[in-house]
Amino acid sequence: MTTRQSDGFVRMPDAEFEAILTRAAEEGAKRNLAPPFPALLSLVIRAACC
Repeated sequence: MTTRQSDGFVRMPDAEFEAILTRAAEEGAKRNLAPPFPALLSLVIRAACC
């Protein structure tokens, strides 16, 4: 990461900042879509199938 300081603020290139935001959004979406109780979900699926 390339950063520089300006007036007490840390600055980085827009492309790097956008990449960080994209990665954070993807990780958050994956976490949000993951079932809260994976074992319980598999039991429910098995019960519905059989």
